[in-house]
Amino acid sequence: MRSWATHAFFQRETLITGVLSNSTPLRIGAGQDSALGSLVDLMVLRIPRKGGEFPYIPGSSLKGVFRSFAFMFANKKGLLVCSGVGKTCERKKDETLEDFQRKACLLCKVFGAQGYRALATFYDAYPWDEKGEVYPFRFGARANIRVGRKTGSVGEGPFAVEYVEPGAKFSFSVKCINLPNYALGLLSSVLLFFREGKVKVGGFKTKGFGEIKVERLEFKTRDLPQEGMRMRALDEKDREIELSEAEEREGWIVAFDEKAWGSLKKLAEVWDNWSWK
Repeated sequence: MRSWATHAFFQRETLITGVLSNSTPLRIGAGQDSALGSLVDLMVLRIPRKGGEFPYIPGSSLKGVFRSFAFMFANKKGLLVCSGVGKTCERKKDETLEDFQRKACLLCKVFGAQGYRALATFYDAYPWDEKGEVYPFRFGARANIRVGRKTGSVGEGPFAVEYVEPGAKFSFSVKCINLPNYALGLLSSVLLFFREGKVKVGGFKTKGFGEIKVERLEFKTRDLPQEGMRMRALDEKDREIELSEAEEREGWIVAFDEKAWGSLKKLAEVWDNWSWK
């Protein structure tokens, strides 16, 4: 059985798309000084488009959230994995892909590592749909202070912090290549946490910012070759599943909304029952 942890040949393609909606204020900082004349001190990250500026959620931010929760889930299984913060598995220049695959941890195979491209790609989430129609959004601002950790007194402030008001929507997509069902199940477990309101994105989380929910979920997958409505096992420790709740469309297995969540739950069960030993 061929190793799945490679970009050299195609075994499976999986797309997860939907809409992220913030139920509390959302702040993804611009990481720089505010523009001249701005009424706030810390602005939200923006992207210019058609003469305007729009907030968005970088794919790197989503990837960081997914990896953080995946690290927590893997640790619960006692699996040794890299957190993605600081040192990760590294593919050396003279090292073959096969050697790297044998030594690399599961998370570095999924999310990438130094010298190795990720098998899961997280795209920037923008406040418009597939037709380019902009979702409504509003900016807000509130005064804040920074408290010194050692003294407990005000270290800086007050300063005005900008955020996106609750109710904004952002189209998101994740593309996975060659991931076995248990690895897709790990990502599915994180998405199910989104649905339960247990995941926050961006800054000021301790102040209640960043709670995100997922709407209009779509799940698409296809194997090469595709065999009915099943996702086959990609290695000896994987488990095949049937997606009877989905439908076949032009060679893809496709599920929407509740049926898509049903497919993710089946994959999450594979992860829950998976053992690396």
